[in-house]
Amino acid sequence: MKENIRSIRTWLIVLFCLIPFCSCGDDHDESLIHRFGVEFLKQTAWKGELIYYSGETGEVFNQYRIGILFATDTQGRCGYLTTIGTEDGKDDYEDVEGFTYTVDDKLLTIKSSKISGWWLLEELTADRMVLIDGPQLQLNAQGKLVLDRVY
Repeated sequence: MKENIRSIRTWLIVLFCLIPFCSCGDDHDESLIHRFGVEFLKQTAWKGELIYYSGETGEVFNQYRIGILFATDTQGRCGYLTTIGTEDGKDDYEDVEGFTYTVDDKLLTIKSSKISGWWLLEELTADRMVLIDGPQLQLNAQGKLVLDRVY
């Protein structure tokens, strides 16, 4: 009987010694969503797609290849590549513009001529972010920015 109690006591001691190592997470492993902000974006470059689709049908009606540089904590530069024309005669046109931005939690507000809006963070990893804008009721459209980190 004493040996059983010692054995149980030994296992309990081992168990209580292991619990702190199993239950505690790494203090430095905070969610990227909580780190989304000016410091996360500043002096980074991204490329991807700007997609506009119908809010009713989900059908894509406009799509751009896009590159974004968040240069400072309030300003950036954006380049768009648009393909215009039919299958027989397509041409790519590039348009570059500057923009200003602010970040409030998961909301990225951009002021520019092409990508102005309140972009809500939908997905974030260290190398990818997906932002949505809309629905825009007058146009019955939603926008989505799918960006991969370049630098």
